[in-house]
Amino acid sequence: TFGINTGTDNALLSDYQYTLGIINEGHNDAFVAKNYESAIAYNPYLFKVYPWLITYYNKSGQPDKAAALRASLKRLKIQPGPGIAIIN
Repeated sequence: TFGINTGTDNALLSDYQYTLGIINEGHNDAFVAKNYESAIAYNPYLFKVYPWLITYYNKSGQPDKAAALRASLKRLKIQPGPGIAIIN
């Protein structure tokens, strides 16, 4: 991982995966999806990736994954505010 010592710091690992996704948006959506999936695995409260992932799943013919992601979001103790549009 490019010499970055991420250790076991979930916040750092989540930010790292999120940053990789941002860098690759528009180039390789499947790779971006994997990065964002990893980011929310480390930090399920990284709300800003949910709309992108849900849209990606729906556009790539994976509506079951989109529904599962929405369901996992609804199970979180803290819910996103109105500024995070979760695609239906």
